[in-house]
Amino acid sequence: MTSLQNSYLSVLKLALMIELGVLMASCSSPQEPSLNFYLVYQNADGLSVTNPDLAEGLPQSVKYISGKDSEGVFVTTPAVMDKTCLSDISAGEHVATGSPILEFQFTDVCTEKFATFTSQNIGRQMAVVLNDTLYAAPYLNAPISSGKAFIEGFETKAEAEKLALSFKTTK
Repeated sequence: MTSLQNSYLSVLKLALMIELGVLMASCSSPQEPSLNFYLVYQNADGLSVTNPDLAEGLPQSVKYISGKDSEGVFVTTPAVMDKTCLSDISAGEHVATGSPILEFQFTDVCTEKFATFTSQNIGRQMAVVLNDTLYAAPYLNAPISSGKAFIEGFETKAEAEKLALSFKTTK
């Protein structure tokens, strides 16, 4: 093989490697699931801000989270807790309504942390954010000290089961 042929083969190999790299980079790998709990931002009047057009002038520690089925909210960052606080997660059904839910159990350390957070923020809203989407923003009416919680908003139990499995396989 001549040196010209060797050069041509080297260039061809390089081009194939670049093309393969571009193809691999363009393949989207499944995003690791995320679960975060935030305190909903309140303005000076104690009201939650939900209009994303009002972001100008808010502190840098505040970000907007879009809602799954409703308007979003501004939350104070960083998150109070995240998926590292989970010791177990599973799909289930709401006792009263039968609707699909995602149930989770916190680690011992995070059970205490969540109890402290909820007791210090009675009357405020907490945002439950799943994969960067607001699923719920309940008002905290009492401390949550059991170490167990759940979120609703799933179309089917299969949807909740799939999500629970994705959390279990990425822990």
